[in-house]
Amino acid sequence: MKRILVIGSSHAGAVKAAWDEMKQENSTIELDFLVLPWPHLSEFHLYEDMTYGAKAPLAGQKAIDLSNTINGRETVSLTEYDLVFWVGYHSPVDALVRLMHNYAIDDVIEHDAPQRLSFILFREILMELVNNCIPNRMWLDAAKQTKLVIHLCPIAAETCLAIPQNKKNWRIATANSRIFKRILELMMKRLSARLAHHNIDVVEQPQETLAENGMTKTEFSVGSIRLMNAEAHPEKDFSHMNSAYGRLLLNALFVKLGTTDKESPNRAAS
Repeated sequence: MKRILVIGSSHAGAVKAAWDEMKQENSTIELDFLVLPWPHLSEFHLYEDMTYGAKAPLAGQKAIDLSNTINGRETVSLTEYDLVFWVGYHSPVDALVRLMHNYAIDDVIEHDAPQRLSFILFREILMELVNNCIPNRMWLDAAKQTKLVIHLCPIAAETCLAIPQNKKNWRIATANSRIFKRILELMMKRLSARLAHHNIDVVEQPQETLAENGMTKTEFSVGSIRLMNAEAHPEKDFSHMNSAYGRLLLNALFVKLGTTDKESPNRAAS
């Protein structure tokens, strides 16, 4: 039996919903959750003894109560698990999209932005965005003792193109989808290499979920549910994904770990 702890933000809702559908098909895996939506997740902390979660005085009573409501507990010891899967980890993609909206960039994107970046400076900024995704010292030390795998926040779903305040940013960034996807590929390659140096693995967004323009296909966002009460997110929500996305993500994790039965009906469904 392989024991996996899922931690992270409201993005873990897709994994939780998928696991409710899949767990009967995966008898050799035990999946536990210790997750919270933002901003309450900021009150979860990792402690020197490898305990993780909401403890006073660093966490307020509201975060502690919410953790008990969602997870049935407020803390957990990472040493009890074979692997920790961090879902909804900080992604550099939104910052990249804003950058491409605010600047014309030599040899990358031309539009009527008031400012321009050279390609050399743009590349340096990309590397800084990647560097900002490296976990703090506590997590780097924890990764020496317990296997840590992360999954970044999913790329926004195409539904955001219909929302005026988001439409312009993403339309500019994805105007040349070949370049946009190439930039994402280079960033992920760099981030994966940096994290691997610290014994941290990455499960990337499944290719089946990505549209031609590099965004997430609408079908993987529609019907996403909240962590707190399992109610559906608003129709205009484009950042959270559904159980179909969670299923593909878990399958990708299990394949990476070599724990998925090739004859499993769950595997076939993916």
